[in-house]
Amino acid sequence: MVHTVILDLQVKVFPATEGQKVTLMCTTSCPLTESPAAFVWYKNRKFLYEDWSPWYQELVSSDQAVRYSCAIKGYEDLRAPEVSVAFINPDCFGVTYPKAEVCPKELKSADQPCSITYPREVRVEIISEKDFTTLTCNTSCPVSDSHTAFRWYWNRQLFTDCTNQHITVFQEFAYISCAVKNNEYLRSDEICTTSESWHKLKRNMKDADVTAIEAEGRVEHYRVDENQHTLRITNLRKNDSGEYMFRFYKYDKHQQPDSLEVILVVTGLKVTMTPSDVVTEGQRVKLTCSTSCPLTETTTYIWFFNEQPLSLSGTQNKHVFLNPVRTLHAGNYSCAVRTPQNISSALETLTVKSDCT
Repeated sequence: MVHTVILDLQVKVFPATEGQKVTLMCTTSCPLTESPAAFVWYKNRKFLYEDWSPWYQELVSSDQAVRYSCAIKGYEDLRAPEVSVAFINPDCFGVTYPKAEVCPKELKSADQPCSITYPREVRVEIISEKDFTTLTCNTSCPVSDSHTAFRWYWNRQLFTDCTNQHITVFQEFAYISCAVKNNEYLRSDEICTTSESWHKLKRNMKDADVTAIEAEGRVEHYRVDENQHTLRITNLRKNDSGEYMFRFYKYDKHQQPDSLEVILVVTGLKVTMTPSDVVTEGQRVKLTCSTSCPLTETTTYIWFFNEQPLSLSGTQNKHVFLNPVRTLHAGNYSCAVRTPQNISSALETLTVKSDCT
């Protein structure tokens, strides 16, 4: 019998430009031989969520740092080291990594964690002279710039000769962008020639593959007007999850090109039962309709009992409480979110044992 051991799990933290969200990814430096049954997420060492997607989105609060970890279902004892995330201000957030390769050597010793302040935005600013152009890699978090190393990309290849915030170029035409070292995920817009395209990014521990998305099959491109472009994917599948990028390249020394990056997490609804799906009559049972990404507070939930709609007071019923639970409550429960498609969860069975005392 061959036993597969999952090693080197890590939680990677990516900034998000929407509100105070961050995106977490459970990743490993070695390829998995088979698809995991599920990824299990932990928050402050307590179970948070379980889903087949390695991605998770969370709102970051300014109140206190939150610790995250993940594991592969069936290997919960081999959790990733905890990563601490703290909201600093709308332009910066702090991440404390354990003994992970994402920590730069100059910020940690061999046995100590490191804390990094990340910006939410990186941009290239340009000063043009007669014979040369000076580029500056500015971030939305200037408090961290003085002790930050930068990455420059020339024609989409890493330019290894410079880690300074400023760079001078003498070649008039090139594709140039920049990023913060050890957070290359957040890259600036490129300076390049005119073109329009959608891309999907596939990331591993070291780099990313960018694949242009052709408009065929389930995918359609729409140009609504000069400033609005739409990518439509029908019949969503779980492997559609990932990062998508739209780029409008316009070469102009005084104008940044437009770039849009979004993360799509394809997830289903799930009914969870607390304390368990098998209870004794008289207990208090809490049913929760949840997903791996946060929904708005105005989301309307629909509940079903034995495939028949439940009549509940209120309109935003993310939770249903059975207190006390009776044997007549035993059966199959599911939930849905009110959308044009009314997306529904799978059935979950609640078993209620009779209290014979």
